[in-house]
Amino acid sequence: MFVLVTLAILTGVLLPKFGPSFDRLQTERVAFETAQLLRYAQATAVATRVPVQLVIDAEARRVSLATERDGRLQPLDDRLAKSQRLPDKVQVSLGRDDQEPLQFLPDGTSRQAVVSIKDAEGNAYRITVDATTGQVAVLSGAAAL
Repeated sequence: MFVLVTLAILTGVLLPKFGPSFDRLQTERVAFETAQLLRYAQATAVATRVPVQLVIDAEARRVSLATERDGRLQPLDDRLAKSQRLPDKVQVSLGRDDQEPLQFLPDGTSRQAVVSIKDAEGNAYRITVDATTGQVAVLSGAAAL
């Protein structure tokens, strides 16, 4: 009986401390999966010689890749480029003044871009895309603000 009471007390005390950690881990997962999606977009654009674009759908809460076919954006039909569902507390935005889409060209380059990922708890990540090389980097913490 003593063991059960002790476990109940410890659970009550420790469980609330896992909430913020879980939120941070969810946000981190979204950041690293989005960065991986961008790396895949660059590799696909080079391999197929077709531009590949990042699509952030705020209403559907999804991040995905697409190519332009017949003047329309078509989802990239590839199991490795599957659409990523965003958790409710996580926001993803493309930090560009001109609102041009983030697109990787067949030569592997892209326009300079920053993808911001943050949650309601203040956890923030920033994914940068170098225009010349198309290299994708993830920054976290104070560097992401």
